[in-house]
Amino acid sequence: MRTEEEDRAAARPDPTWAGLPLEGVLLSLILFLSLAGNTVILPVLPAIRQEMGLDYTAIATIVSAYGLGRVILDIPAGFLVDRVSRHGMLVVGLALVVGASLYGAVAPSHFDLLVTRFLLGAASAVVNTAILASMSEVPSGGKRTTVLSLYQNAFNTAQTLFPMVGGLLGTWFHWRSVFWSGAVLGVLTIPLVRWAVRPAVGRPSGAAAAPAGGARLMSYVPAMAAVYFVIFTGFTNRSGVRNLVLPAYGGDHLGLDPLAIATSLMVVALVSIGAAYGGARLADRFGNRAVVVPALALAALADLSLLLATDHLTLMLVAVGLGFSDLVGGSLTAMLLDVAPARLRGLALGLYRLTVDSAIMLGPVLLGALLDAGGYPLPLVVAGVVALIGSAATFTFVRGRRVA
Repeated sequence: MRTEEEDRAAARPDPTWAGLPLEGVLLSLILFLSLAGNTVILPVLPAIRQEMGLDYTAIATIVSAYGLGRVILDIPAGFLVDRVSRHGMLVVGLALVVGASLYGAVAPSHFDLLVTRFLLGAASAVVNTAILASMSEVPSGGKRTTVLSLYQNAFNTAQTLFPMVGGLLGTWFHWRSVFWSGAVLGVLTIPLVRWAVRPAVGRPSGAAAAPAGGARLMSYVPAMAAVYFVIFTGFTNRSGVRNLVLPAYGGDHLGLDPLAIATSLMVVALVSIGAAYGGARLADRFGNRAVVVPALALAALADLSLLLATDHLTLMLVAVGLGFSDLVGGSLTAMLLDVAPARLRGLALGLYRLTVDSAIMLGPVLLGALLDAGGYPLPLVVAGVVALIGSAATFTFVRGRRVA
């Protein structure tokens, strides 16, 4: 039974910012700031290698430890998200960001940096899952997919800006300053949780909820399998084509310098931010399936168009197409929330994070193996065909309906 204070809180209008729920905006800001620990370290890796006398394999383990921490904690975080306070989960996750960053700032050895990065990845799993679950329940006034797109855009913006921040800190100060900055951002972010996460009034507790019936649960399987397939293949495509094939094609095949390649990647990132938001607005109006199906076909076309690039200008045009394929934006998450049973939603979101993190790690490896086996056409054709299969699976198994 709700208290009088909770009834008064429910009757108050929800604050907005730029036409969007303030809670969703604050949650995306918390996510953005918490992601500094992922990519801010990348520009200072050579300085770490030189100071500690590490080989490239050791440096690679420092990068990978972050992903390992996320993958291991994704499912437990999803299991807990409906069983404990999301406010508490966020505070604990952000406190872990602060503690791990301070540890990294004074880390004396390679092993200590591995532990730091693993803890930062674990903290990211907790924070990301709690934020995604909270965003799914923000009152959106018919803009749920748009609100969820803020989650993806927080990732895109962080991946675009924080490497630059890391480069500036490493140039002006010392590589350890990137960890000090992460600790400061974590401390500044924790107070925002108070305004970003509302009390879970009336939300069923996962511990107390009865499981769905077997036959009813099986009815969800085809649609959920189709959505997870699209999520995995989409992020495999994204990480493999953008992070490996495009830079390799630009450097090895077109002979472009690093700056030209970097500008192409920047174009992809910037167009992605706008496309994700625009696609979410379209999905709120016409339905998620109506956006995802053509967006995946566009992704296939963009992948194959890379083979037509002959210079920096045409590569930039291809980069625009790759960015526009991010029209799926928040639609994939919204589609998953539509098809997942309500009582398994937290676990479904944890599995979503595990699927995304696994795809990001495996994408460059899988497409790199295809690149070695058959040159540039093979990974791009395979990525394009898989995107078309995902488009067809979405059209076939996911009901087209408007998200409230």
